[in-house]
Order: sequence, then C-alpha cells, then structure tokens
Amino acid sequence: MKKIIFFFLTFSLLAACDDFLEESPPTGLTSDKLNDLVTMRALNNGAYKNFREFYAYATTIPSLAIGDSFMLPNDGAGNYINATTWATTGFSQVLTGNMYNSSMSAFHNLNYIINADITNMAGTENEKNAVLGDAHLIKAILNFTLDKFFTRNASGNSFPLLNSVVGPNEKVSLSTSIALRAQAETDIELARQYLKQSAGVNTYMAATAFAAKIYFFHKKYDLAYERANEVITSGQFSLESDMSNIYLNGDTSTETILTIVTDLTDTTPGNWGGYATVNFDRFEASKSTGLFTLNPYSLVAQLRNADPSDLRFTQLFEEKDGFVFMASKYPTNETDQIIVRLPEMYLTRAESNIMNSNSVTSTDVADINVVKNRAGAADTITGTPSASAMLDIIYNERSKELCFELFDRLLNSVRLEKDIVDQNGSTYSYGDYINKLYYPFPQEEIDYHNFEE
Repeated sequence: MKKIIFFFLTFSLLAACDDFLEESPPTGLTSDKLNDLVTMRALNNGAYKNFREFYAYATTIPSLAIGDSFMLPNDGAGNYINATTWATTGFSQVLTGNMYNSSMSAFHNLNYIINADITNMAGTENEKNAVLGDAHLIKAILNFTLDKFFTRNASGNSFPLLNSVVGPNEKVSLSTSIALRAQAETDIELARQYLKQSAGVNTYMAATAFAAKIYFFHKKYDLAYERANEVITSGQFSLESDMSNIYLNGDTSTETILTIVTDLTDTTPGNWGGYATVNFDRFEASKSTGLFTLNPYSLVAQLRNADPSDLRFTQLFEEKDGFVFMASKYPTNETDQIIVRLPEMYLTRAESNIMNSNSVTSTDVADINVVKNRAGAADTITGTPSASAMLDIIYNERSKELCFELFDRLLNSVRLEKDIVDQNGSTYSYGDYINKLYYPFPQEEIDYHNFEE
C-alpha cells in the first residue's frame, strides 16, 4: 500500500505565513518546460510537500477547539490554550496562515498538472493515470478540508476555489462551501478513476476510503455507505489485535489505509527534504515536558471513566501527575500520521446505513461490535437497538476510536450539532460556537484580495 508521504512538522504557534502570490513557477520551471511526465511527477511531489504545513496543526488544534484537550504550561511558557477562548472569540490568525498558504502553493502545482496536455506526453497510460490520480486526490483532500475549516456558517463564504494556475499578480475571490464541496467530490471520483487503472504514490483504496469520509461529512450517506463498504469488503485491511501496534507500525499497520509517512531519510517518492524533527513527545506523560492533556470534563474523559478497561484508554492513554496524556497515539518522534484506517470505515458504513433507512440491521450492529470487541469494550451491543439509540452509540464509539486523530471529533460534533465542554466544565452549544470556530484568512490576503466575508 502506498500512502501520502511527508514530514509531519512540529506543532508551533509561530508558523510563518508567506504570501503564495510571490511564488515563481513551481520548482523554478517555466511553462515551456512543463511538458513531460517527469516534471508532472515533480509537481505532484511538490504538492505532497505542502501537506507538511497544511496538516501541521490538524491533530492538535481541532482537539483543543472541541474541548477534548488543553495545553499545559510547558518549558516555562506558562500559557494555557483552551476551548473557552476559541468558542467565544474564534481562532487566532497565527494558527491558520500555514494551512492557507501551503494549500495555495499546492494548488499552484496541481493545477499545472491537471490543465496540462498529459494525453500527448510521452509515457504509458498507466504512468499518466498515476500522475493524474495523485493530483486529483490531493486536490480533493485540500478542498474538503479547507471547506470544513474556512467556511463561514453565517454567509456560506469559504476558501477561494482554484481550478487554474494563479499568476504572481492575480487576485482571487472567496468561493462558497457549496462550490468547494462539489469540487472535492468531483476530484475524489476522478482520483478513484485514475488510480483504479494504476496506483501512484497513493492507491485506489486510499482514494475510495477518503471518498467515504467526504460523502459522510457531506451527509450523502448513500455514497458514503457504498465507498466504505467497498473498502471493507475488499479484504485488503484487517484490525490490529494490539491497539498500540496501530500507531507503532503506522503506515505498515494492517488497518491503515491512508497515511502521512514520516521519512527522515527523504528518499521515498512523494517526500522532500528539510525538517527531521517531529516532536510528538509533547504528548508524553509528563507534567513538565508534556504539552497536551485530556480535558477531564470532555466527552472523551466521560467515556473513559465509564469503561476504564477499554483498551483504547488503557493502552493508548497514560495518567501521571494528576493529568491524562495521549502519549501512545504518538509513541515516538517518527510517528506516522494516520488519515484513514479501517475502524472508521466500519463506523461510517453502519451510521450511513441507519441514516439512509432510519432503521438498524444486524450488519450495522456487527460493524460496531467489531470495533468494540477489538477494544475489549464492556458495552458490546446485544439485540437490535432503535435507530435513535444506535446513532447515540455510534457517536460515542466514534469519539472513543478516533479521538485525537486529525479532525474527526470536531467535524463530527459540528455535523451532528453537538455541545462542546471547555476545561472549566462550561458548555457551549452548536449555536454558541458555530459562528466562531472557523479559520480566519491571513490579514495580508484579506487586504490584497479585498476579501469580504
């Protein structure tokens, strides 16, 4: 299995925000040289590189925003960051510029590829399919994620939709959530089409799994069910018996489908050079050097208290100095970042089926029990619950299984309009936070492009 490959940059609140419009043509190439597959692959690799900055905060910021965790004072800094501030005042621009600018740089490369005359380039059809498949997959992931983080609920305005190369002096306009969602769906299906013919850096199943994620959060449950079912029934993936092996093995785990691989040697296709320090040890179980700790009032903490023998807590969380740390989901400084794994497909298939039919089948129950049984959960399902009861069970199960993995908990809480709880125990309803918890555009981009939100 081939997966998304790049360095996962250490969490930093001081990420630089360079204006993408100052960028010259990608990799120093002029348009007359953008005419062969070697160059197209180089452009794809450059776009994969931009994922380093794009996903730099994708685990930590959403878990802080949703109130699952908070930051301890670390190394003498003495600063806490919690959901209270963001739920009432919104995100700071300093946290969001890296996602904005790295995505713009990626689009710069991807649109050169997608708009190039690849059909008439020298090479096999498989080589061409692989290049296009990778490009459309990256673009689908970008637009899906940007919609979820940059869309303004009140107006529906969102990140600019870019389908052509933007020149150094051109201006762009805000798009809408509707347009970004449609583009993400178009690109993910094109990625599946091309990668089914020939794998590139990524695979057909990786694209299909991410398609299930896209349709699930777009509330197109019939398509989410179909894509998740295809992944599950492919037989290519299986659950790990030891939960800790998932994160220790990362890309090579039997249940990971789409992964950001940490490659400190910078030799793997789709990778790039520059940074070797990952610093996941800030999740370590230490009051003095650990950074992120479980919010004791959060839903995840409540679920942990309800079933303390669940392996997702006993094997992956550590308690020390009166705090609970998520140390074993990030066990080393070389931990791969998992984007999609098999349990998510079981959870997505079951919920999508129930959302479609408003009823529960034995397969839905079996899907959830597969995930529960692997974790040794005490609350496996017996009989056939009502649709309403089953949806509550799945919400809790998804919260336990996917907490602190990219942004699932935040997106799922927004999808279902759930409350969030800060580290002081204060509750914020969907109506309280939905018009606050979105990423602001960098001020220099607002000024240059005259963005009106």
